[in-house]
Amino acid sequence: MGDLKSPSSGPFTGKDITVLAGKLKHVALNTPLRFSAQALRPHSKNSARFGCLSHHSFFSRHNPHPHRVTHIQGLNGAPVCTVNDECCKQTILPPHPMIKSQIPASIWGAPGAQIPIGDPQPVPVPWLSTGSLSNAWREELRELAARVRATSSTEKKEAAEKSRRETQYSEETGRLIPPPSRATACHSSRHLHRNNAKNKGKDATMLFRDQELIILELLCQILQTDSLTAIQQWLLMAGQREKDLVMGLLQTATANLHLDPQELTSGMEERLPPQLPPDASGFASKPHSLGRNHVSRLSVMRQKQEPIPEEEKPENLEAPSFKTGILYQYRYSLGGQLRYLSRPSLQGSKLQAEALVDVHPLWRNLNDAGEHLLQVQIHGLLFHHDLERSKSQTGNNDQPAQVSLNTTELEQPVFLHWKNGKIEGIYEDKAGSPLTLELKRGLVSLLQFQTQPGTVTEDDISGSCPVTYTVSKDSVLKTKDLHGCKRTKFGFSSVNKMFGVLWQPVSKSLYSVEGQVLKSALSEESHIISLNLKSSVGVNITSRQHLELVTQVPGSKELPGKSPQEALAAVLRKPQPINIASDPVKRTNTQYPTLKTYLKTLAKKRRRIDLSEASTTWHFCKVVQMLRDAKKKDILLLLKKAPEEMVSFYVEAAVAAHSTASLMALSEFLSFGSKKNAALLEKFFYAAAFSPRPSKELLRLVVDKLNGKKLEAATWETGNIVIGSLIGKLCQMKLCGLQEVRLEVDSIMQRLKNTKKDSERVIYLLSLKSALLPESIPIFLQYAEEGSAMVSATALNALQRYSAQHISNTVKMAMKRIFYEVQRHYPKISRLAAAEILLNNDPLPEDFTNILLATRELEPEMSRFLLSKIQSFVHSGHHPTRKVAKEVLNDPQINNYYFLSSEAGSSISFSGPLTATNDTLSTIGLDLLFSDIGILRKSTTSFNILNHGYQLQAAQVAIEAKGFEGILGGSAADGEDEFMAGMSAALLDVQLRPITFFEGYTDLMSKFFSSSGEPTNVVKGNVLLMDHLQAIPLQSGLQTVITLRGGLGLDVSADINVNLWEQEFKTGVETRGALTIDFQAELDAPFFQATVKTQTEVEMATNFNTAGRVSAMPVLMCLQLTEEEVAYREIFSVSESSANHSTTVRKGRWTTIPGRELPFHRANSEMCRILLAETMEQ
Repeated sequence: MGDLKSPSSGPFTGKDITVLAGKLKHVALNTPLRFSAQALRPHSKNSARFGCLSHHSFFSRHNPHPHRVTHIQGLNGAPVCTVNDECCKQTILPPHPMIKSQIPASIWGAPGAQIPIGDPQPVPVPWLSTGSLSNAWREELRELAARVRATSSTEKKEAAEKSRRETQYSEETGRLIPPPSRATACHSSRHLHRNNAKNKGKDATMLFRDQELIILELLCQILQTDSLTAIQQWLLMAGQREKDLVMGLLQTATANLHLDPQELTSGMEERLPPQLPPDASGFASKPHSLGRNHVSRLSVMRQKQEPIPEEEKPENLEAPSFKTGILYQYRYSLGGQLRYLSRPSLQGSKLQAEALVDVHPLWRNLNDAGEHLLQVQIHGLLFHHDLERSKSQTGNNDQPAQVSLNTTELEQPVFLHWKNGKIEGIYEDKAGSPLTLELKRGLVSLLQFQTQPGTVTEDDISGSCPVTYTVSKDSVLKTKDLHGCKRTKFGFSSVNKMFGVLWQPVSKSLYSVEGQVLKSALSEESHIISLNLKSSVGVNITSRQHLELVTQVPGSKELPGKSPQEALAAVLRKPQPINIASDPVKRTNTQYPTLKTYLKTLAKKRRRIDLSEASTTWHFCKVVQMLRDAKKKDILLLLKKAPEEMVSFYVEAAVAAHSTASLMALSEFLSFGSKKNAALLEKFFYAAAFSPRPSKELLRLVVDKLNGKKLEAATWETGNIVIGSLIGKLCQMKLCGLQEVRLEVDSIMQRLKNTKKDSERVIYLLSLKSALLPESIPIFLQYAEEGSAMVSATALNALQRYSAQHISNTVKMAMKRIFYEVQRHYPKISRLAAAEILLNNDPLPEDFTNILLATRELEPEMSRFLLSKIQSFVHSGHHPTRKVAKEVLNDPQINNYYFLSSEAGSSISFSGPLTATNDTLSTIGLDLLFSDIGILRKSTTSFNILNHGYQLQAAQVAIEAKGFEGILGGSAADGEDEFMAGMSAALLDVQLRPITFFEGYTDLMSKFFSSSGEPTNVVKGNVLLMDHLQAIPLQSGLQTVITLRGGLGLDVSADINVNLWEQEFKTGVETRGALTIDFQAELDAPFFQATVKTQTEVEMATNFNTAGRVSAMPVLMCLQLTEEEVAYREIFSVSESSANHSTTVRKGRWTTIPGRELPFHRANSEMCRILLAETMEQ
């Protein structure tokens, strides 16, 4: 290094600083080691990097020459060779001109060597006395820090510099030093605590440490030195140009570093000698070197904590307040928008409004400056509406109009009891219209916020909601959890969530505060509502509010009074308190006529009821809506005057309406004295079972009618099963504790215990199966083990409906006893049901293995059925037993070709996907169990729907025939001596009454000769499948209401034909129906209404036929499942209306899906080919 030529040149030349600046600007500032002391500091000249006492070859071979030559890190990062020559010219650092006269001459005559700043091991530098340097260099440091702080205070810090855990090596062994022990860390913590305690109360020193020490630390890193004296000399000696360049680096560093000043202070304390107090006056008390070895020793003694990012540090602003005598005028804008989720060409409706808002503080609490009585008034409202449509949709180029409205009611002021940003009360002179009041609630809710971070519960227009506040420099971010809001109940929803909607809300508000005055507020909300069954059907509702301070002008004087109530009394004679939470109102129905109007045309218009047509289902939904708004006498008049073929239609509609008036009318109409009304009772029971949201009133009505006069057997059976369905739905609605529910549960269990007839036991067990209560499991276990063949099969079928969490070890042990016939013999259907319960509910590997091995000892048909079911588990991608099954089958002694590929038997069980969409997966399952002589014993077909974690049994049809073996010359199975055929069905998770085709040979022959050839009706009628009403109060004060109605018309019939002479049989299940979905979102304001609607309809039909021939071996069995052509239609419409504007835009699409026949396994195709060929020949 060259000598210093002048006192003003400083230890660095301008060229050196320029090179250093260029270097630092190109270094990634977000690197964790960028500004660490060890990253920029060269290694020691006379000691190896890994310690000087280790003589291992690895360490010694990396040492430079220990005496004369060494390499140091240059300014550009390259090594620079330096020679320690004794003939180097010895110089000293000249003093600062302003302190030149204060330095004794003897000090400057002291011998010393000029060492480059940043020398790895600097020699002692001549030091100046405390009195000569302390004030001068501190003034220079303070001036530099002030300039850096003034520039960087307006810039945001983007990244957090994580504290670095330094890797330390022992000087004695050269090995890695382990982390400090807990005792050492605690000792270091106590040492720091004592140092901090000494400095307590020294405000000037703390301010210095918080600000100047950060700059001092960065100077050490930029100038690459550990010498505090060298930094002091540079501050006194460097020229202005050099300081400007270094200041630029400091600004860059402070703008990109995100460090806690306290953490940097701790870092500086680590680098100070233990005897040096960490205050300003002691920095130059004696010469010292902040060398690396000292840093290493202190870093071992303490652990650094991770710095807290500045954006996570809470900053408390001043509590908001207004000054009395000043009128604050804000510019206010609000907007709302309805948009389709899947129709970009028909986007929706948009509303915008602008106004001025005057906030006038009328009173202020002298003891609490944050408590006010505010008068808030809206005036000058301008309204913009924009139906978002293209020219092709409307045929004109109309521009959205700006309308000036007569808003006298809206301009009536409201008065707020406002305390530190919170709304304590709202008052008005007289109550206005509900929609006008909603707009005022929205504006008032925008004025509610706090300046302290945290999560609180606030009451606003959305209700009582959890709100999280995040505070920064001059702004407050408010995030509202709308899912957690509690308010007065409005609307309803279906029990089955699959038939409901998915609501995804987001609400955020940003407040800008200057001092204590609210400068601006911006609130935005988004609500995405979509159907669970089809997420593309839905709407996106957005709301926006913006409040901005325009001006402050002198206002009226402060009102007298000690409380806000006294001040309010001086303004309003009878103030009307207003609840801040939204109070939704239903829009007046104009889509459908009233029931009185409908009755006038009832005799003139006769409708043809065809449940396979969508028009019938649309009409059903229309009548349901009319009955909800009708009176009891009008509903009763409709039921009495209706044509005979339409009475059941109106009974189903009255049950679906589920109003108090409709239930009272049904109770009076359904008199069991006449045969005509007795035939309607079963319709009423099924309509109640399919109700999407039953109530205790409906349950009470069903029980009252069931306990009336003596009923027919079929009606009695249906009523008891329906009571179980109602109990199950009420328990899903968390109403299981109702007295009416508990009484009926106890009544069913008591009657089941007292009855001696198996036919009645089956009905009561089916009722408990429909309820699906966990407390019924012990009862099912009892009858599964001890009941007759029919009772045991019914109880086991009920246990199959429970989820795995309810199948305890007790249940599994009972199933093992049944399957392995430990206590007695069981029919094969019961044993297979027990095995299926074990396999479907988290089986242990040993249980799975035992069942698998037991198939070798079972009858061929049972063995084939179980092996087929196990293979369906393995091939299924979602079955929970798949993993256990694959693990067990890895054993070659169990899984071999001969064992799993046995062709003995014709029984089969399989399941697979039917249709799949983005939201739903439809699956089909088929179980066919044959007797030993090849006759179909039981056929079960299931259709299930999986949707967003919900599961629905759409349909299940089980056809059972037993006793045919004895007629055809075989031996009857144990417990199956009776000769019968029947069907059991479940639809939409509702168990239907079992149907017996014939029971006994005599009954078979009687029905054979008296049969009309028509299929037996299983269920026929209309069902309200979806029923949802939800109000969404927007933050802006606009009101939105979501309505969903889905109707289903269904006609299910079944038939079985047995030809004893030809030894052939045929079964068929025909399903025809229509589904309609009406989804709409309404946006309401006092001066505007908008509606976005989606209407969907589907017409479909399916047939499931079975044909078999048992005259020869092997038995031939053909299964056919066909879907007829499906008609699909969608209509989209957007409507707007205001005082001088009304328009509607519609779009639609129609499509037809061709019919298809669903393939089964290959063997079924071969058998169908043979049977159909013989049929064609005949």
